[in-house]
Amino acid sequence: TIAAQMLANAKTQLDQADQSVQARYMAATGNQEGADLLNQQVSGDQEVQKLQDNWRSYLGDTYATNVTYQQQLTDLEKTLAAERLKIQQTY
Repeated sequence: TIAAQMLANAKTQLDQADQSVQARYMAATGNQEGADLLNQQVSGDQEVQKLQDNWRSYLGDTYATNVTYQQQLTDLEKTLAAERLKIQQTY
């Protein structure tokens, strides 16, 4: 239902805010790699959610079967994996 989806989105936003604070603490206490990885994860999760929300608003709940959506999600996931690897190689 729409109400359940709204509650889930609100919970996700609260969790991501907490993760951002955790990342800031990691950076402040010398764990920059952990902070960078956590920030990248939160950012990536937000991008995936935004993509899903945009497609859902365009096509409704059938968006996940759309070939263009699937390709965009695959491209985004490849990009996020490459970014994560780059962060890990930096440290």
